Amino acid sequence: MMNPQSFKVLEVRDALIGAPRQVWLASLGAAEVTRQWASQEAGRTFRSLVREGTVVESRTLNYVGKRVETSLGKANALWRATRSTVERSVRIYRDGARAVVSRLPIQRFAPVTAAAPKVHTVNTRKPRTVKARKIAKTARRTRRTQAKR
Repeated sequence: MMNPQSFKVLEVRDALIGAPRQVWLASLGAAEVTRQWASQEAGRTFRSLVREGTVVESRTLNYVGKRVETSLGKANALWRATRSTVERSVRIYRDGARAVVSRLPIQRFAPVTAAAPKVHTVNTRKPRTVKARKIAKTARRTRRTQAKR
């Protein structure tokens, strides 16, 4: 005869042995439900997510595009202001330097005009002197004798 305590031990033992099997069966059931959901409802959900993503993307591009245009406009304005400031500064310094130089006691010379460049004709063959002919003849002989060796 079995006492009530031994029944509890058997129930716990059966539960412990059956637990992994139940987890396995639950995971198979979850996989099947997921497969059915993916084949039936996931397409609609996916399309909905794509639509939402498109809306977010267009808003983002619109916002970023406006910011880029604003930044380019500011950069161009800054460039123009810098350029005009530099040009103005150069004019002021140039005029100041002219005024100072004009007051200096220096002797002024007439401006130098560029002389016409001399054009030299290049002779293709220069007449050789006697000495140059002898040197060339010796060089030819030396080359011939070295080639024979």
